[in-house]
Amino acid sequence: MNIEWLKDWEQFREINQDDLMQLAQDLAVQLGGGTVLTLDGELGSGKSTFVRSLGRALGISGDMPSPTFTLYELYPLAGGLSFVHFDLYRIQSEYEARNLDWEEIWASPRFISVIEWPHVLERLIPYPRFEIFLKYTKDFHEDIRLCRILYTSAR
Repeated sequence: MNIEWLKDWEQFREINQDDLMQLAQDLAVQLGGGTVLTLDGELGSGKSTFVRSLGRALGISGDMPSPTFTLYELYPLAGGLSFVHFDLYRIQSEYEARNLDWEEIWASPRFISVIEWPHVLERLIPYPRFEIFLKYTKDFHEDIRLCRILYTSAR
């Protein structure tokens, strides 16, 4: 996996929606089984756009609804892999998630996992992982999105 290009993303950069979609496509070619990405940002920051763009770049052609109520959605990919989109927005504690077996999915080489709202289960999410941070703000009636990506190999 070549992650040298990510050094340009270690500081927040201003991006638009097209940039965010291109970033997802650029990142998709680097991903293999066992990859975990966390996606952190407030409502409206572009998390869903990023996940859908990443899914499309990985070959998913159907609908990709947000799993806010189902907690995760699994999409088969070529080569026996699956893309799993987790949305932990409604999870309030580790205790609440104790019987969901997510750790087995996150550790498996058969899955590429994207985890939105990772805060509550931060301690359980494995390393190495990509950590993507999105911010959204308005400046003089203009929407501004900022993005930062870290590849973290250990705590």
